[in-house]
Amino acid sequence: RSTLYKRRRHRFRRSLSLLETIVGMSLLLVALIGTASLITSVQRTNIYSNELDMAVNSASEQIEIIKTLTVVELVAKQNDSTFTNFEVSRVVNGQIRSLTPVAGATSPGVIKIDGVAGGKMIRVTATVRWKSIVGDSQFQMLWAREVLDGPAN
Repeated sequence: RSTLYKRRRHRFRRSLSLLETIVGMSLLLVALIGTASLITSVQRTNIYSNELDMAVNSASEQIEIIKTLTVVELVAKQNDSTFTNFEVSRVVNGQIRSLTPVAGATSPGVIKIDGVAGGKMIRVTATVRWKSIVGDSQFQMLWAREVLDGPAN
């Protein structure tokens, strides 16, 4: 009787070890899947952050160019598509990275120049719209200039 009891106990012990191994591997699998998901999420956030940085810098550069223009020059450039549309790109590790425009747009960046407050102000909006890793994204920067009396202000 004691030999039979020892054999059954030994078999139960082996199957319990197998059960423990399966549970342990399942826990490890859950941890690995969670880690992989976290890494993917961090990579997507990093890519989007770089794209947004490109959009902010490009819009800011366009506004700085516009600040140097007179009111007469701004009005003249209002309908000039070579001025009002701009590309958004940057050199990263020797390669040019560009933002892809949203569907229907010729370039990701657009400058809009319009008058407000009865012609007393000129408002400039630099908008960047692009296809990002998280979907269609947009960034806008506004700048306004008071129109003084006189032709060349």
